[in-house]
Amino acid sequence: MSSLTTSTAWTALKTHHDEPKNILLRDSFNTDGNRHTKFSLHFNDILFDYSKNRITDQTLPLLIDLANMQDWTQNQGDVFRGENK
Repeated sequence: MSSLTTSTAWTALKTHHDEPKNILLRDSFNTDGNRHTKFSLHFNDILFDYSKNRITDQTLPLLIDLANMQDWTQNQGDVFRGENK
């Protein structure tokens, strides 16, 4: 596993960081009627709504790439158990 901050996934996310900086959320909701649905999820009775953040359709795939690069799927159990590697 490569270093997090020198990985290509990190570099791509860092490059993407400034892209949505000047986006007005009002405009994002006006141009994308599905924004709330795309950028929120329900888990049991909890709503995780991240639609009111400056993210785009490219942000989540970049975050997922970073998580996958760090073996998130293999290490998530350790994280939820509070284990530190």
